[in-house]
Amino acid sequence: MLDIPVLISGGGPVGLTASLLLSKHGVRSLLVERHPSTAILPKARGINARTMEMYRQCGIDAAIRAAGLAAGRLGLIVWTETLAGREIERRVPGRAMPKNMAVTPTTNCLCAQDDLEPVIRRFAEAAGPGALRFNTELTSFSQKAGSVTGTITDRVTGEATPFSARYLIAAEGAQSRVRRSLGVQISLPRLRNPRASRAAEADAKLKRLYDAIENGVADLSDPMLKDRVGELKATRDQARLDAERAEDAIERAGPAITPQTLKTFARTARKRMRTDGGGYRRDHLRALAQRVEVDQKELRIMGSKSVLLRTLVAASSAKTARFGVPSSVPKWRATQNKTANSYIIEITI
Repeated sequence: MLDIPVLISGGGPVGLTASLLLSKHGVRSLLVERHPSTAILPKARGINARTMEMYRQCGIDAAIRAAGLAAGRLGLIVWTETLAGREIERRVPGRAMPKNMAVTPTTNCLCAQDDLEPVIRRFAEAAGPGALRFNTELTSFSQKAGSVTGTITDRVTGEATPFSARYLIAAEGAQSRVRRSLGVQISLPRLRNPRASRAAEADAKLKRLYDAIENGVADLSDPMLKDRVGELKATRDQARLDAERAEDAIERAGPAITPQTLKTFARTARKRMRTDGGGYRRDHLRALAQRVEVDQKELRIMGSKSVLLRTLVAASSAKTARFGVPSSVPKWRATQNKTANSYIIEITI
């Protein structure tokens, strides 16, 4: 049984930094990482000033800056259509503004994750008493009062080692096995109207441009800057107008299409399509659909989505339907000929 005060699962920037900080405070720990070594892809690269303050306290900020992009190349963020194409926007990072720089002894840094992790790993391994094991993963755990027990497994040999720890730090990223095992959900922000979001984004970009002008970074007399300000104002105003119209339309929208509505439609369609003699009313079918297929379990009606939807809602005693059927409603699907607005509704018989 391996007895360790702190087990760290995950050897990315968070796990490696946790190991280093614990060692700085004399706390013994063991970090396990399922991959053979540190990151091989750039992933994230922006390190904020607050994080660099922490690395400065650990004495590794200079090494991180040496591994990252030179300080003289950090003045602007520029978006273009292609590498050498039309410029979309250039932005002075807010964290580089004089008012922000005045409250910190350090600055932000651009160091890609595949360059950052080897630096932190080198210092964490040298710091002690913490230890690092790559090619090793946490495969099971359980917690009780005062401790966490479980198993770590060597991914090369397959050898499983039981452990007992006072604390378990889950630094496994978004796909954390520990988080899922504990049933901890990721909290996501409420989705906004996309048109309202575009208006807010345009407003934020305008504010950044005005901040750049006030701080002397951008020149208001620059024709390109004037054009950009005018373009953002137009985008913001149009997005606000579109958002208001969309909200008004949603408020006026008819009832939602529900499974019960589909069943009502199926019953009504079945009744009206048949004649007293057992045949089908061709005029009714032509008004509703381009083609109807019937088998033992399903009836497939193919035609214009707007016509099908109006008939569907009318069968449920609703007057109008201003919007298309939501994509989450089952049994609606587009045909191959999407340009003709052709859809299929499948009804279980």
